[in-house]
Amino acid sequence: MTTIRPGVSISATRPAISRCGASTLTANVRSRPSGVACVADSSETPAFDAMPCSGGTVPSAISCRTVAAADRTASGRCPMMVRMNELGDALRGWRGRLAPDEVGLAHHTPRRVSGLRRIELASLAGISVEYVIQLEQGRARTPSAQVCSALARALRLSGDEHAHLLRLAGHATGPDHIPRLIPDSVRRLADQLAGNPIAVFDAAWHLLHWNPLFAATFGDPTRFGADSRNAAVWQFEDEPTRLRHTEAERDAFEASLVADLRVTAGRYPHDPEIPALLARLRRSPRFRRLWETRSVGSIQSGIKIVDHPAAGEIPLDSDVLTAEGSGLRILVYSPRPGTAARSRLDLLAAIGTQTLNPSRPS
Repeated sequence: MTTIRPGVSISATRPAISRCGASTLTANVRSRPSGVACVADSSETPAFDAMPCSGGTVPSAISCRTVAAADRTASGRCPMMVRMNELGDALRGWRGRLAPDEVGLAHHTPRRVSGLRRIELASLAGISVEYVIQLEQGRARTPSAQVCSALARALRLSGDEHAHLLRLAGHATGPDHIPRLIPDSVRRLADQLAGNPIAVFDAAWHLLHWNPLFAATFGDPTRFGADSRNAAVWQFEDEPTRLRHTEAERDAFEASLVADLRVTAGRYPHDPEIPALLARLRRSPRFRRLWETRSVGSIQSGIKIVDHPAAGEIPLDSDVLTAEGSGLRILVYSPRPGTAARSRLDLLAAIGTQTLNPSRPS
């Protein structure tokens, strides 16, 4: 993903999309210590797939009951406890996917489960095993940025995963709501690239703006209601598409899309639309499976093949740009060199959407 800044030229690269790492997570069932109240209704869907705030020692005179109502999540949970439970789940997932020999640890006896042991993680990070246990169970005080960095190094986290860990620990907070206002500079960019299909999405992949050639190429987005005009909804509700892809390509795209959404959920924990979007997406078994891997990352640029009912096959480079400070995703589709894509886009620009069969954009 390429970040754009005012006055800076854009040169987008297209790294290959790789499937995000997966790990099997087991939820620990914890009893609530005496005197710690829980306000969560177990029937509610948590905002970040976290367990209710039912376990752990509450730091120095802070409890779910004493947090102001305005500071609670949309589901009624204490944000601090939700975040710490999410942090613990993430640590368990990252620990479980890392083999001892990947970090230089020899092991000679069979293991019942894969991944690092807690004592091994503690040794690598330079912290006590008791503290690792408390972190994974959501019972510890918020770890410092230095501890987060030590854990990131020990767990071989990517840059996106390290940033996600810092956000969960409260060291990198963003605005309460996802920015959805399109700056004039982004609109000017879209106008300058009018010969290419262009679409602008917010950080949760809600479609905010598109040009006529995007609609002509992929289908008119106004077919969908405002709540359904979302790339993740289209993908996991299996809306018809003009994109041609293999099963492996679909799996890789979906993995990167879910990893990107998890970053957004961590960055904007109080955005009121995130819980509803995640609840809707959880109806899909594919989404649930990918969400449970707790992978974080970003959508990468790539190559798309459009199978258009009127213009035929259109090979396109798909570049994902981000507007600095807003998290907006600008998707720019350009014709592949050495193909007939340019002439076919010109044809679509001339005929517009008048002869097109319905399908979802992507």
